[in-house]
Amino acid sequence: MAFTTICMSVVFMLVTLGSSSRDEYAFSVDTLPDIVVSVQQYVRSGCVFILRPDMMDGRDLVKLMRLKRSVNSRGVSTAVIPTRMIDQTFNCNRNRPLLVSFFTNRTIQQTLEEVSRSADLSEAKWLQFMDSEQLDEYLNGTYIPLDCHFIVARPTESGTVIFTEVYHIRRNQRLQKLNLGEWHHERGPSWTNISFYTRRSDLQGATLNAAVISDGAICRITEFRNNKPVQVGGFFGVLWNALRYQLNFTSEFMKPPDGGYGSRGKNGWSGMIGMLVRKEAEVAVGAYVMTQLLLDHVHFVSPMGATKVAVFVRRPGPSFGTTWDTYMAPFSNKLWMAVLCAILGLSFGLTVTLSIGCRIGIEKNDRTTHLSLYDSFIYIFGSVCQQGHGWTWSWPCRLVFLSASLAAVVLLAAYSATFISFLTVRHSSLPFTTFEGILQDGTFKLGILERSVELSFFDQTATETVMQNVYNKLILPALEDAPPDTLAGLQRVCDQPKYGFVVDSTRAYSVLNNLTCDIVALPEAFIPATGTFVVAKHSPYRRLINFNLEEMRRHGELGRMFVHAMPSKISGTSSTTLIKVRFGEVVPVFAVLSASLVLASVLLATELCMHRNMPRRGLQQRYLHRQRCFSSSGFNRSRNPNRVTFSINV
Repeated sequence: MAFTTICMSVVFMLVTLGSSSRDEYAFSVDTLPDIVVSVQQYVRSGCVFILRPDMMDGRDLVKLMRLKRSVNSRGVSTAVIPTRMIDQTFNCNRNRPLLVSFFTNRTIQQTLEEVSRSADLSEAKWLQFMDSEQLDEYLNGTYIPLDCHFIVARPTESGTVIFTEVYHIRRNQRLQKLNLGEWHHERGPSWTNISFYTRRSDLQGATLNAAVISDGAICRITEFRNNKPVQVGGFFGVLWNALRYQLNFTSEFMKPPDGGYGSRGKNGWSGMIGMLVRKEAEVAVGAYVMTQLLLDHVHFVSPMGATKVAVFVRRPGPSFGTTWDTYMAPFSNKLWMAVLCAILGLSFGLTVTLSIGCRIGIEKNDRTTHLSLYDSFIYIFGSVCQQGHGWTWSWPCRLVFLSASLAAVVLLAAYSATFISFLTVRHSSLPFTTFEGILQDGTFKLGILERSVELSFFDQTATETVMQNVYNKLILPALEDAPPDTLAGLQRVCDQPKYGFVVDSTRAYSVLNNLTCDIVALPEAFIPATGTFVVAKHSPYRRLINFNLEEMRRHGELGRMFVHAMPSKISGTSSTTLIKVRFGEVVPVFAVLSASLVLASVLLATELCMHRNMPRRGLQQRYLHRQRCFSSSGFNRSRNPNRVTFSINV
């Protein structure tokens, strides 16, 4: 039977030596263990299985067992198995096992040919001992994939063993041969310093069949010729063209008849996935999310990055109007309490400082310098409100006012900035944020691409009741009218107010510039996933593509391609039109202003009434109090009662 998936973690090494018709080996049995262990260490295999023919004499069997014990003594786990078990799965403690055979008879040759047709030889690493003239003839009917590590060891007259690496770029093409190294009984092994995938970086113009569809900036067909795609663009298109140039191969682009990504139905797989499953194409150039269902039928290349399958709805309009709480919202309750405590503390400090100053003689000890706590509060509150005063204080009192003024400047700047943001930033209120909310709302329809991988999250692999209800109640009724591509589905979100679209977020963001409205992904209605493109199962080019993708990622080329390919409009941003503050949003401001004017007018009228009813003596005292204020402020009044002049003392 064919190699299974578990066998992907198994390393096979086949050592075939001499011929079964010979009595003596072409290689010394004493040197074979050193050669085998050297190759085993080079290919980093975990254990060795020695392959023996079904029919062999006792002498050969004794030599096999002797070789097994010799390799075991060098710290390598070794076992002997018959040739008929070559297509079975063998487990190794660390990675993959190592198969070893000493004979090049017709039975082993036919077994290799059959295994190469029905299984993937790249699941094994091979070492083949043979004469130089046997190489092309012996491997004539065996297909050795590009990613298969197949080493041929051939002796020379000087006793040196030459290691040659062989592989096919494509089936039925010429066998490629590369000099890998040599082994000498005195110097030991010497290997090339060129890495495995670098040695295979030239595909010599081989043609690879690639399935492709147009879907926004992710991947799009840019040129047709005779109704066949010949050029592709977008992120994955540019990435594929870069790989094509770097690895020196050509592409035969193919578009699936249904134009979809692919999903599994009653008649099998559709779309590009169906082409891979049927071996019509080797690569599907497009954005796919990794699912267990797909892993059973195709292989994913190196992940491009994290993504999510999300529900996109039309962004609701901003909510206008400002509540009274908005004016208190810039500061928390604790901060407001701290500001009030600071004002009270500074007021108390001013009163105490002024009183102490009068006692020690730095303040005038008269009625003008005796302030109550209430008076100090008024002065400090006025300073916090950026108001000045006409008193001349000592330096300790001035420091109190300076502290109040600096604190007021900082608080006012912070409050103003936050309050302005409350007036200008528009907050959209989503009707729901989760899958449960969509079900409870009951008025929305959910669309999804009919032939897409995302459909499997709901109809086939969904294990949660919520997902099943979403599919049965919201997706299934609208599935017959499913949009043909991502752009059409998201544009339907703009056209229909009660419509949501389920799609990979990366593909959604790739068409943002083509939409007539702003869309938003529900923050909690999504399925996390990993995005990349896919290749056919057991593709010989998968590991080579992965190696080059990691090199491009390490050099920053993947990020640069993604930035250049994706639209400049960032998800979650609204239009660039100017924000206008409406009258309804500042009604509380005018209300406070009007109330302040009314209150000030009432207080003024009250003071006028009190002033008129105040005794004459009280007026004289207030007059003298003002004179002292002027003299303490640096003003001198002329002694002429008929002429009032003021001069500033310098």
